[in-house]
Amino acid sequence: MSMQHNEIRRVIIAPGQQLIIQERGSHAESSSVEYHVGARAHCVIIDQDDDVVGSVVSDITIICEADAQVTYIVVMAAAKAHDKTIRIMLQGARARVAVRGAYLLTDEQRVHVRTRQEHRGAETASDLLFKGIVAEKAQVIYEGMIHIAANAYRANADQQNKTLLMGDHASAQSIPALEVLTHDVRCAHGSAIGQLDREHLLYLQSRGISMQSARQLLVKGFLADILEHLPSDTADVLIARMMDKVAVDKFSVTGAIV
Repeated sequence: MSMQHNEIRRVIIAPGQQLIIQERGSHAESSSVEYHVGARAHCVIIDQDDDVVGSVVSDITIICEADAQVTYIVVMAAAKAHDKTIRIMLQGARARVAVRGAYLLTDEQRVHVRTRQEHRGAETASDLLFKGIVAEKAQVIYEGMIHIAANAYRANADQQNKTLLMGDHASAQSIPALEVLTHDVRCAHGSAIGQLDREHLLYLQSRGISMQSARQLLVKGFLADILEHLPSDTADVLIARMMDKVAVDKFSVTGAIV
């Protein structure tokens, strides 16, 4: 399927509405989607790049009014190169957004993720967790910003990024940042980059589990709090597809992260 050059969409979610939105990846080289979530609306957005090929640039903006609640799940596994920007704008008081993101990269895939959690209203909350597997010669860069405006008192923001490297040539960078312009807030951010634990692999092998199956179990466990939001068969296919591409003799293990 040929790709379009640009796609721009705006999705309006009416006040009080409850719905689930499933995105399967745009066929455009560049896409921009804005979700405007009305007051008291509850929304789950699932964003997978299953059908994406080549190199793409995508921009997601989620604007939340008072008491809106959004869960945004994003999985990046298919595109050769993906430059993705995610903006969370908590405009109304007590708005809440949870972001759960995963990247599963092999070969020479490249992903650059930028996130911005922007708190403008009082007593707003954002909780962002990005996890990923980077294998072979793949690369990921994650840049995350939490911004708390001057009038966003009692805001609560959390941002975490964790990456497992599978291979000596895989690479990851994680760059968290904060901009806090008021007092009486709670902000936390953290990042970790590591590899699967050798002792865990040896333990599973001692129980008769093959190296490939042991790695797959540990990878699935590492990504569980992201992939639990997807249908179980979809999660299994994503992990199996990636693990099949990673040769056992190219896989190294040292430290571990949780």
